[in-house]
Amino acid sequence: MKVLAVENNAELLKLLSHLLEKEGFEVHTATGGAEALQKFADVKPDIACLDVLLDDMSGYDICRQIRKIDADMPVLLITSKSRASDISEGMAAG
Repeated sequence: MKVLAVENNAELLKLLSHLLEKEGFEVHTATGGAEALQKFADVKPDIACLDVLLDDMSGYDICRQIRKIDADMPVLLITSKSRASDISEGMAAG
């Protein structure tokens, strides 16, 4: 199973990738939104793990773009945000 892991913190991305690979996933990484969308198009992952707070685009925005192409692919949003409005925004993004 192919996973697209998107995180702008290099250490966290390395850790996330290691943990996923240890569980047998084929991991493709990106550090920003534009790179993530290009990898999504190239790799056609089965699932995406998206950091919400990126430098060039939010994980919410990436999720919205993914949903235009694939409405059913599982997407996990990774964030330290926990307000009800943050949860609502994530759900609205798809």
